Amino acid sequence: MCIRDSSEIIPNVMIEVENSLKKTFSANPIIRTITLTNLKEYGKQDKIADVDFHDLKLKYPPILLTYLTEASGYASIYQKSASQCSVFIHLNEDVEGVNKNIIKLWLCIFPQESSQDEQKKESIRTMSAVKKAIKEGKDLVVFEDRVIDLQKYMYRHPGGHDMFKNCLGMEIGRYMYGNHMIKESQHQHGQDAFNLIDKYQTGILEDPIRKNLFQGVTPGKSIQDYPFRLVETKPLTKSHALLELNYSTISVTPGVNNLDYFGKYFAVTSIMKGVTRNFAFMSVADKKIMEEHCNLIKAIEENKEFKPVFEDINKVTYQNISLVVKSSGVFSKWLVDGCPLQSEFRLKGPFGNGLEIEGSMAGTVAAIVEDSGYLMLLDLLAYLLRMYADRIAKKEGKSCKIFGNETFENLADPSFKLILFTQFTGKDQVPFEIILNTLAKWEETYKFNNFELKQSFTEGKGWSEDELKEKIPPTVKSIILSVNKEMSVNTKQALGKAGFDEKILIELQTTQPKYFIWKKKKKKKKKKK
Repeated sequence: MCIRDSSEIIPNVMIEVENSLKKTFSANPIIRTITLTNLKEYGKQDKIADVDFHDLKLKYPPILLTYLTEASGYASIYQKSASQCSVFIHLNEDVEGVNKNIIKLWLCIFPQESSQDEQKKESIRTMSAVKKAIKEGKDLVVFEDRVIDLQKYMYRHPGGHDMFKNCLGMEIGRYMYGNHMIKESQHQHGQDAFNLIDKYQTGILEDPIRKNLFQGVTPGKSIQDYPFRLVETKPLTKSHALLELNYSTISVTPGVNNLDYFGKYFAVTSIMKGVTRNFAFMSVADKKIMEEHCNLIKAIEENKEFKPVFEDINKVTYQNISLVVKSSGVFSKWLVDGCPLQSEFRLKGPFGNGLEIEGSMAGTVAAIVEDSGYLMLLDLLAYLLRMYADRIAKKEGKSCKIFGNETFENLADPSFKLILFTQFTGKDQVPFEIILNTLAKWEETYKFNNFELKQSFTEGKGWSEDELKEKIPPTVKSIILSVNKEMSVNTKQALGKAGFDEKILIELQTTQPKYFIWKKKKKKKKKKK
């Protein structure tokens, strides 16, 4: 391998990159043109080589960036020390006329005046503070409850810095654990990647939900210190099962009407398999709470007085954590069909951005979901069901005290409406279908205009632009998208044509599907001449 300092004229595009990066890293870069030879094979299309820069005699590891100058593909860096790094090169398949054994690239070296540990770290404790910092130009993401500053790492990410383009402000656990794809790539990260979380952490989110959710946790410990055991596996549909996890001295008070819980998830680790996956947190999936909803539906349907088991469903305490698992991947199939009872699991959470319902619900929200992706909305659907039951009971002069002292007038604005597009492979593939079907039935009967359902039971490629335009009004506040990869691409294209901005999104979380909340573009008003 040959390395030489650049004596060539750096093109204008490189000068622009250099100037923009000076602002990011607050340092003048040393730019070298490097020729790599005798590269080692690293997979089918990838190559790797070590690069030394001992001559610079740097005290601290510098910030390193690299760009290919001739070949079609990308290069990324793994930093070893203050004087050495490894360069990974991925060449595109369609490369022609380029010697793949001789690669030229630019190496930008940004010397640092202190180590990362010595640099001052700001403490960010709330999601509102994260959003504010991003607006001010910072590059922040959230991993579980930890705020991560990507500013000095994203350009060194082995998968490229553009991986983070649409992730700012999001919870990235799904990508770290390899649950989801991002930019056609799915990767379960190793310990080195998780060590970087510690290195670039700049705050821990304070979440009163996690403090109030569990009872019986010893002071100084967290829920992840307790091994939960699998006590029951119950089939829900042909491909879905309900798993009940229990730790004898821990109880759970979810707060069914607490809007902040909706759309959260647990990170669940199998101690036997050593695999971590994320599962939707749904309070209504608990046996006692679901049974109470079924009794409520029966009372309303039969025009009888509802006699709740609980004085206030919002204060119900139960022993088990209920998880819904779809049998699809290797690990989830094992959970549904092969995981023995009393197997131990570690839980962390609940995490995630949730449904972003702050304070109260107002305006129109549309949701496009496929298969079990609608589980992230199950607590919201049950919430609307209880609201409808309350109105129907009052209309019929009956009592409906499932809510305790809280009333929906305090929680939901009368203008709130959920427009839900669902797609399932069959009518027998809908977990907890009684909630969804009853809500749709009551809306059709009583015309409350807070819910609208459009269903499909085929394996389609998504909803068309015309179908979306027909149901979603121009005044829609946001759109939740929870579908598979192919349907996601087609639906996003249809939403884009309808005037929605892909760049402004918030991603939610569960085991398999992808979740986005799309904010509609604001049309710029034309200035009057």
